[in-house]
Amino acid sequence: MTINRTTRDSATRKTAERAPTYVPPSVLDVPADLAEYYEKTGKKLRWIRIMRDGQEDYQNISKRLREGYTFLKYDDLEGAAKSYFTYADTKSLKNVIQNGDLALAIIDIELAKARQRHYETLALRKDAASRQLASGGTNRLMDQTMPVFDESKTRTTGGGTRPSVAFGSTTVPVDVIDVD
Repeated sequence: MTINRTTRDSATRKTAERAPTYVPPSVLDVPADLAEYYEKTGKKLRWIRIMRDGQEDYQNISKRLREGYTFLKYDDLEGAAKSYFTYADTKSLKNVIQNGDLALAIIDIELAKARQRHYETLALRKDAASRQLASGGTNRLMDQTMPVFDESKTRTTGGGTRPSVAFGSTTVPVDVIDVD
């Protein structure tokens, strides 16, 4: 004799099925297999601004290159990954994968983590300094990140002028006036 071990609740209750949710595709999505490939090699992909108001943003490009980013070239992609992207040539960058005013760049994962830690620490220090200043504390933490300069020019003079009284269009010192 076999015993049926299913509970009445599981036999009569319908399983809750969720309706599929729609998430519109992002223009900046990178194919998962491409991102995984670069993560396995110790690299991270990121979109970086190379154009501003229709002109190349040389300042941002050089800043990112100094930080350790290199731009991903269209020729470096293989197979199906090429179908996801377009490439363009600018004055300073040739054959880079571009999406509007952004270009796809690569950075070493460890370098990206160190950069993120640096900026998180900086933000926490600024936040702590502003909270301390707002609560009436001293400006000790603020000095490191946001120095305050006191450039006021004050002068103190000693003594003063003698008291005087105006008579018509002339002014006469008080000690000169005869009162008799």
